[in-house]
Amino acid sequence: MRIWHILFSLIFLSTYVFSQQANVDWKFHNVGRVEQIVTNKGALWDNNVYSGTLYNCKFPPGSIEEHIGEAGMWVGAITPEGDTLVSVSCSWNPHRRDDPMAPFEFWPTEAEWDTIWVINRGDTVDIPYWLGYVGMSDQDFVCRYNDYTVTDLGPISQHRPLYVDVIQVSHAWSSPAPINDIILVDYYIIPKQFDLKKAYFSVWADPNIGNRFDSNGRLWGINNFLQDDYSIYFYEYNLAMGVDAKGGIDGDAFSPIAYKVILPRGAEPQIWSFNWSPLTGPPGVVPAYDADKYSKLMCSGNIMGDQQVPTGSHFVLSFGPYNIAL
Repeated sequence: MRIWHILFSLIFLSTYVFSQQANVDWKFHNVGRVEQIVTNKGALWDNNVYSGTLYNCKFPPGSIEEHIGEAGMWVGAITPEGDTLVSVSCSWNPHRRDDPMAPFEFWPTEAEWDTIWVINRGDTVDIPYWLGYVGMSDQDFVCRYNDYTVTDLGPISQHRPLYVDVIQVSHAWSSPAPINDIILVDYYIIPKQFDLKKAYFSVWADPNIGNRFDSNGRLWGINNFLQDDYSIYFYEYNLAMGVDAKGGIDGDAFSPIAYKVILPRGAEPQIWSFNWSPLTGPPGVVPAYDADKYSKLMCSGNIMGDQQVPTGSHFVLSFGPYNIAL
C-alpha cells in the first residue's frame, strides 16, 4: 500500500461503518507562542467539538487575538469508475443547496484509541495504527480519521466517500523564535478501497483576525472583528495569508496568519490554485457539489489576485494532481 503525505505550516476499512458514536476529541497546542486547537475530525477550529469561549488560534501569548474562524482540509480525486468526488473536513457550503449545515465529512471511529495521542519529544508510543511512534517536536498530536464512517453526530448530506484514512500529526515547539511561532501539520493520505486518480489536496481557511473580547472583557460576536480582513497569496512560497486591515472595530491586529505547503521530496505538483471569496458575497461562495469544488477550486490552476477591499474572506489553496495507489 502506498501512503502519500503532505505538510503545511501555520506561521507566527473498505466499507461503511454505520451509526457509530465517533470518538471525537480535541487538544490545544500550548508549548510555543501559538495556542492552536486541533481536532480528530480534520478541523483546526472547534468544529462543534466543544462549547465555550476558547480560542481557535491565539497569538501572541497573553493577548486576546484570534486568527481562525474555521479551517480544514479537502481531498478530491477521480474514482476508477470516472466519478469526481471531494471529501472535506469543513467548508462553507454543503452538498445540498437547501441544507444550512456545512458538511463535516471526516470522522474518527468509535475505537477508544481513535482519539488524539499526545507525545513529547523523543518519547516512543505504540499507537495501534503507528507502532513505535517517536515524538518529533516538544508537543506532537497524532490522530486518525476517515471519510466513510457514518455517525449519529452530524449530517453528511449526499456524501459519497473516497474511502481514505487520514493520519494527522501536528507539531509544536517551545524553542526560540521563529520555530515557536509555527504549528506544523503532517497529513498521511491512505486509500482503502481503490486507487485515487488525479488527486488534489486543499487547505481551506476562513481567517478571522482580531481581538476576541471588547474593552470590557465581553466576547465579541464573530461578525464584529472579521469584516475587515483580506486574503493574499505569495506564489513563490506556496503561501496563502489572511491579514487584518488597520483600524476597524477590532483595532490593529498584532499579526496575520499564513498557511505554507511543504511537499514531500520529488512531489512537485503540476497545478496550483488559489481562490478567495469575500464574506459579503452570496451564500454559494463554495460550490455545493463535488464536481464543481474539484473543477472550479481544486484543479482550475486559477491564481486570484490579492484581495483589495478588506471585507473579510475565506480562501482555498489547492495543488496536484497525484495518482495515489492502494
